[in-house]
Amino acid sequence: MSEIQDYMDWAGITYEKSGHWIWPTDRDSMRVNLNKDYFNRFSTGVWGHLREFIAEHDDLTPVEAKKRLAEFQQANPQSRRVDRSTTVDSQPFDLSALHAERQLSTKCRDYLIKTRKIPTKLVDQLVQQGQIMEDTQHHNLVFPWYQGDKIVGADLQGTTYMKDPHQGRHYFKGIARHSAHDFGWAQVVGEGGAPTRAVICEAPIDAMSYGQLFAPQEPTLIVSLGGVEKTGVFANMVAERIGDHGGKIKELVLATDNDDAGRQFIQQFKDAGIQGNNGRVKVNVAIPHEKDWNDDLKAGQTAQQVISLDQFDNQMSKQSERAVKPVTTSKSPEEVSKESYTDKRRQEIAQYSKQVLAAARKMTRTPEDLLEMTDFMARFPQYSFHNQVLIKEQKAGALAVAGFTKFKQMGAKVQKGQHGIKIFAPNMVKHVKISDDWVPLNQVTNEQKQAAKKHQLLTKEFIKGYRLVTVFDVTQTTMKAADYPKIYPNRPYEFPSKPENIAELTQAVDEFARGQGITIQERTHLNSKSVAKGYYAPDAKAIVIQSGLPDSEKLKVRLHEMGHALLEHRADKVSRPIAELQAELTSAVVMKHCGINVEREAVPYISAWTDHLQKLDERQFGQQMTIINDVNRASRKIIEGIDPRYQELEKSRAQTIVQKAPTLEKPGMEPLDMGIQRQHSLSR
Repeated sequence: MSEIQDYMDWAGITYEKSGHWIWPTDRDSMRVNLNKDYFNRFSTGVWGHLREFIAEHDDLTPVEAKKRLAEFQQANPQSRRVDRSTTVDSQPFDLSALHAERQLSTKCRDYLIKTRKIPTKLVDQLVQQGQIMEDTQHHNLVFPWYQGDKIVGADLQGTTYMKDPHQGRHYFKGIARHSAHDFGWAQVVGEGGAPTRAVICEAPIDAMSYGQLFAPQEPTLIVSLGGVEKTGVFANMVAERIGDHGGKIKELVLATDNDDAGRQFIQQFKDAGIQGNNGRVKVNVAIPHEKDWNDDLKAGQTAQQVISLDQFDNQMSKQSERAVKPVTTSKSPEEVSKESYTDKRRQEIAQYSKQVLAAARKMTRTPEDLLEMTDFMARFPQYSFHNQVLIKEQKAGALAVAGFTKFKQMGAKVQKGQHGIKIFAPNMVKHVKISDDWVPLNQVTNEQKQAAKKHQLLTKEFIKGYRLVTVFDVTQTTMKAADYPKIYPNRPYEFPSKPENIAELTQAVDEFARGQGITIQERTHLNSKSVAKGYYAPDAKAIVIQSGLPDSEKLKVRLHEMGHALLEHRADKVSRPIAELQAELTSAVVMKHCGINVEREAVPYISAWTDHLQKLDERQFGQQMTIINDVNRASRKIIEGIDPRYQELEKSRAQTIVQKAPTLEKPGMEPLDMGIQRQHSLSR
């Protein structure tokens, strides 16, 4: 059992299983590989091991995920305690550990030639090229992954038939230990120079089968998706076999299996905004008649179904319609109706998940787009980044949202004809601690339920799935504008442009920092060689700020460095441009939540560090989503930590000051603009 599965059992996360994959029922696009103990969220491209899984599934900051991981490991000492997030890349791939030789035994040759129907000539050619080897200890086939002349990983294929299938297969299949995460097996077929076509298959035998079936005349690179980062595999193999040799792709063929996983991979290309014909590269989809290309080879299929990527959805829907058969079941109408409802909800959740991705891309193209998004993040700090994107996409001018019942309780009604806003809400299920395990309340005995009711047993609520709910913005209701603040979540700030507001806000930030074990110091001189306004020292967990700055500027520097602290930025874990981007965005969200305009200074700061976001664009979109998700979680933690204390301080001041005649502010007064000049420094 994998450590991720151990955690899911402990946390009460329900999941489904197929072969060596499991997935949470509330996250259809999130798959956990039991053999390699990692997860991949295909809808965003985010992947990792247990700590990353906790952050992504439970919507936690890296620091919070680390604490949750510690809680789990303390309660489950029998579970593996290796922190794979720090060790996964520490051990290089070692081909000698596989006892690999460039000569196949009769057993391995027979498996390829007789069982898989791969031609003898092709097998001999690939063996000679070092593309196929054998693990002489277990008689597994080894398909090496090359980075230049260096082997960085390998697919493993068993050749011994198992009467009782293991994890749904009669033959072992896996990836060698310590293999690179973003490489795979590849071969070049056809005559000529650098390849101009590229074909993506799911496994080496599928790649060989496809090349044999259709034997392209022009030079073609056929890639097998071996590593964890599937899109990274393709990008690296293209660079290795095409880009470095001066070639350019004119056609890309997505030739994955004819099943849900294969179709899901193809859908990622569509979700990324890639078109079938964008004027430079034609992107087509090749669909096997059977489940995969080796099945087509064994069945003697001589033709492939090729369609443009643009037509993929229509073709799949037609196939689904042809596949629909009359329902012949002994289930009751109520059971059938319930299943239909569940399927409908899953489809709806998948639809809105795709909408999040498409919208998030539009909102993160430039520094200006990012800063505009921080306005929305500041307005809705209690929501996840996914929900913030959904709200902004469906109603860009939203001020504060709540459900129909909530507004009704406040004496307001939703206006007729208004369309609701769909967001995700967690299903919270109470668990009871029995020995070292957290057990759902509905699975314990009556005696244990009574003990929990009397607080004799510990109870805790865990997230068990997500559902779509409908909310409305306050502007869609009959509530009067004067009453809007009633619905605003934690908005005690009214443009704190006065010194006392800044002082109280700074005090709240300092107290929050102490609660996180972080000290804040002010010094006259930071470093004679640096023009930085402040910095964070990870080892000492200390924020140091230049003392001569204006109070408003000190506040911003505090929040910037707090972003570094909460996201645990260290030089050996994250690149400097990304660290500065995250810290600046965290500060911007909190400051905007407090009613302080920082865009004038934040945009050039972000542009300078990230080359106008070009250094962010170089990363896969899944990584980009993780970067922004972490910003949202860190800023939310700060806001939730400082809001209550600021309210207390403001209330205390209001009770002690002498009432004075009110003075009118100048019309059109803008939020505080601190006028901070950008510094080319290593930190704020």
